[in-house]
Amino acid sequence: MSQLKSWALALCAVLSVETSGPSLFSDSVTHVLLRHMMRGVSAAGPGDWVSYRADAGGGRVSFWRFSVVGTEKDSLGRDSLWIEIELGQDRDLRAPLAQIRLLVVRDTGLSNEGIARLFVALGADKPHEVSPEQLGRILQSVPNPPARSIAAGGETIRSRPETRLMTQAGILPAVPIEIYQEGSLLQRIWMSYRLPLLHLAKLEMPAIGHVMEVIGFGTDAQPRMVLPGPGELKARPESKLRSTAPAR
Repeated sequence: MSQLKSWALALCAVLSVETSGPSLFSDSVTHVLLRHMMRGVSAAGPGDWVSYRADAGGGRVSFWRFSVVGTEKDSLGRDSLWIEIELGQDRDLRAPLAQIRLLVVRDTGLSNEGIARLFVALGADKPHEVSPEQLGRILQSVPNPPARSIAAGGETIRSRPETRLMTQAGILPAVPIEIYQEGSLLQRIWMSYRLPLLHLAKLEMPAIGHVMEVIGFGTDAQPRMVLPGPGELKARPESKLRSTAPAR
């Protein structure tokens, strides 16, 4: 559970934690999800939701749900979306292992500059808001990941014609995109305009046997995190990060 908590806190703070042993959530899958959300969420609207099943092999299966549960202006007056992220081990996520709610600037997405507010709930714990001061310190200490360098990394990206992809959420029109490095296939990603938020239908990483696939989507999302009252103290996540981070 300590590794899981460090993963959830790392995701909340847009961090990348390298675990010394197997983890419930694959860091490869996490990086792909975050990379897609960093491109912006301007096309999403209230009620949009999408859920995924991720299989990292060896029985390591996780489920993710992304939902747009409201709109608001941030403190700078920018149009923003309230996005809830739930992750856990059961498909319905009735008892999620982690819940996250972020106020994300529409045009900026899930990046250091795009997260205006953050709530965190781990397991049965009550949700807590990360204070603006602490959120600012966390985000300032974590640089955005550099853009992919195709030439420097020897990568080749190939886009295939649109096809009809069979998924657990039904048959979807999707464009396969393949990423090669020095001739070896690293990732095969199917992107579909039918899906909200990430537009991600399926991801395969053949070399390490990781697969992530959409299992549901819709436009009827409702808030599932019960937020704390205005008088409750804000969380101080730095102590939890120190106490739960795995040994390197």
